Amino acid sequence: MITDELTAKFAAKSYWKKELEEELNDLGIQEKWSFNKTSALPYSGSEEDAMEYVESRRSEQLYAHTCSKLCSDKGLFYTI
Repeated sequence: MITDELTAKFAAKSYWKKELEEELNDLGIQEKWSFNKTSALPYSGSEEDAMEYVESRRSEQLYAHTCSKLCSDKGLFYTI
């Protein structure tokens, strides 16, 4: 393998790391989160811990959007 070759694994890892940074930024805690092996503090832990935190926060929230016809036909129309 050439050392400058971009592997699929490396590309995927880079993509998900950037997505995680964006999610933490959207929640306003990107600068507060401390990446380390243990989650001793409220905003600390591994990348996996951060993803779990983001997922738990997102599952509790509605997001503002304009429903498509398909969405509203399914009864998912919310006014925020």
